[in-house]
Amino acid sequence: MNALVVSPLTRILPHHPSRPLYHSLLGVRQAQPGLSEREWAALLEVSEAELQVARIGHEAVYPLQDRFSLLYSLSLLGEVELEMMNGLGVAHWKGRFNAPDLYLDQPQQLGLRFQVGQHQLIVHLEHWYWACAVEEPRMMSNGLVHLKRSLCFYDRQGRLFFRIQAGAQTDLTAWQSVQESFATQELAARPLFVRNERTSIDFPSDAAQLEKEWRLMQTVDDLPYLLQRHDTSLFAALLSLSPKLARPVGLQALEQLLSRLAQWPRLSGRMPRLAVSLMTPGLEQHFQGAPLAPCPVKDQLCIAWEQGGCLHLDRLAMEYAFIVRQPCDGQWISHLQLFDAEGQPLGRISCAREPGQAEDLAYRHLLNSLQ
Repeated sequence: MNALVVSPLTRILPHHPSRPLYHSLLGVRQAQPGLSEREWAALLEVSEAELQVARIGHEAVYPLQDRFSLLYSLSLLGEVELEMMNGLGVAHWKGRFNAPDLYLDQPQQLGLRFQVGQHQLIVHLEHWYWACAVEEPRMMSNGLVHLKRSLCFYDRQGRLFFRIQAGAQTDLTAWQSVQESFATQELAARPLFVRNERTSIDFPSDAAQLEKEWRLMQTVDDLPYLLQRHDTSLFAALLSLSPKLARPVGLQALEQLLSRLAQWPRLSGRMPRLAVSLMTPGLEQHFQGAPLAPCPVKDQLCIAWEQGGCLHLDRLAMEYAFIVRQPCDGQWISHLQLFDAEGQPLGRISCAREPGQAEDLAYRHLLNSLQ
């Protein structure tokens, strides 16, 4: 089982090969101190993980081993601060990990399911390619130095998609024990990250049969099996369905939805609870809550939740959007589904409901009004 999450490695290296990149990182940090690691990586035309690999042996960055067992140890840490990110944005929240359950609803994949506060995390282990522990000193406003502790997880392309940080309520003794159990002091073997490659769109061979089976689905968990039977992706399936089931909308649809939701209390006297999901190949985050009015911040929309936490969305990130209708628990539900330029799912927004409960008709009308 652990073999599924051991990083594929190239050859064993007698010395660290990233010294030139590390010196380049020092230079860009000094020239642009206010940028993020992602922005520094973009300037140097490398991935975020490659920057972290370059820091090993120079700074407090330690590769993590046996990430399957590490994930089972997260419940020991107490309350932590979490960030999940993809091309659409970044979700921030606090919570405590429970002991995970095995997640076997995806065909041919081994996964774990966590409940962290009001957030559900579904882990697809084969996409957790590399990880490291990071300790960085930060100067506080009172002049004292605070040690920021993080566990960072990267995909095969070297993109950071999940970060766990120690917070005020974290058990630091347990954190140190977990880090000592799974971190190494040096990079014994170099992980091989790959560049993004455009993928082809595999359309279903029988669109009519796909649509027939789509209408017969019983739960959202039926969808992966439907896509597997037709050897297609969600993006290709939505392009193949009739407009009554999947209707393309413009890239402004997300901002339209959030803007109209902000006016909802004035028009109807109540704010609907939303079911919001962010996706990467390695991790899905599902959350239900009532949003506060979105606040524009530069090119982003920041949504805070009544229950705590926030979501920063990049207005320019998504490339494709659909209004989707599908059956679930004897009811039809609607949601806004967002994709990147490669047709990979980024996010989904629908109206929260209890199993078997009918969809809010006012929310359905709002989705249908999006263009």
